[in-house]
Amino acid sequence: MSRVRVFISHSARDGEAQTVRMAVRDALTSAANQDRYAVLMDDYSLEPGSGWRSRINLWLAFCDAAVVIVSKKALESTYVAFELSVLGYRRWRAQREGSDFRIIPVLVDVTMPEVEKSLLGPTQLSEWMSAAGSDPAGIADRIVNALAQVVPVTARPIENTARVLDAHLPETDFYLAQSAAALGVELPWDTAESKRFCLALQLLGCGMSLETVKALRQLRDDPTFQARHLETIVDLLSSAWVGLKADEIRELVSSDDPPALALNAAFPDTAKMYMSAARYRFDKVLKYQLAEPNTVIEELQDDAEYRQRIVGEVRRELYRTLEASTEAELQTALDDYAEMEEAVVVTISARSIHPATVAALRETFRHVTFFLLTGAKGEHLPETSEIHVIRPQLAPSDEETCRKQYDDFCRRIHRR
Repeated sequence: MSRVRVFISHSARDGEAQTVRMAVRDALTSAANQDRYAVLMDDYSLEPGSGWRSRINLWLAFCDAAVVIVSKKALESTYVAFELSVLGYRRWRAQREGSDFRIIPVLVDVTMPEVEKSLLGPTQLSEWMSAAGSDPAGIADRIVNALAQVVPVTARPIENTARVLDAHLPETDFYLAQSAAALGVELPWDTAESKRFCLALQLLGCGMSLETVKALRQLRDDPTFQARHLETIVDLLSSAWVGLKADEIRELVSSDDPPALALNAAFPDTAKMYMSAARYRFDKVLKYQLAEPNTVIEELQDDAEYRQRIVGEVRRELYRTLEASTEAELQTALDDYAEMEEAVVVTISARSIHPATVAALRETFRHVTFFLLTGAKGEHLPETSEIHVIRPQLAPSDEETCRKQYDDFCRRIHRR
């Protein structure tokens, strides 16, 4: 039987919770439990730019259960908040599908009222059975008991992406071995899958790192490896940092009446990465057309004339993107894309936007998904039936760091 993969979330800046964290780790990896559990836990400081987000996302997507060390530092951590949001999303999806995904919070010198007032408040941590106390060994024993009935998950969203990546890797054992050696990373769990699938998971875990560049440059030397394969691999790896929310985006964009999507991002490239991640989440690849009108919405009140100007700018961009010259041709094109189950996505910079403007855009352009980029704060954007806010929100450094990583990643891969 495969080992149960347990992800341990914590604040890397918190020394007070280390004793509890290590007690939990030691209990799960003890001689009595080492054949049952595989622990997914970082033992180093996670710094922006080091490729850590992709590795954490892989663990979040691949674990069978999670333990969250909630300390005073964790209450202030945007990264713990992100991890809890993704884990909570997995739990919600598991419940919707009639299964269970176990999350065990461990309160270390904090109370639940403090949690609810912190960055972790929106994660609804209070709904989950938690462990607390001053005895680390006792806490660890209770966690082991709570995990006793957990079994390995049979299907994980990240596996769909890994299998797409697998299909674009060469079959030559020599180059696979060279790539794995260049990567220098071993997954902290067991798998009986093929060499290519294991390498695909390792690449997803390392993301846009220098190690990944070295590994891909080894694969590029294989004479059977084609440029189109490399393009798809780069597309998959560069979008790995956005997390599991791509599942949700895929479902919304594919619906008959998609709501507008809102993300606290500033650049259309970020929307492209979210859409790239959503493309390969299911057996059928999501096809879409992306339109980028030069439109910036800064609207603090309902203004019908301003709203019509926005509609006009979007119409002109759709004419260009979909090669239409009249309203009738545009509607025919949109109907055709809907019939072919291909999405049309329009990105708009909207630091503030009135719900009536969103309603007008959705009413005017049926079958179109509007991806609203609200910038760093997006405080003027309410979540309504017309607007779906993508959560977890981006951390302050995410977008800038990952855009720089992407530029460096592509330059290094294609360097001769």
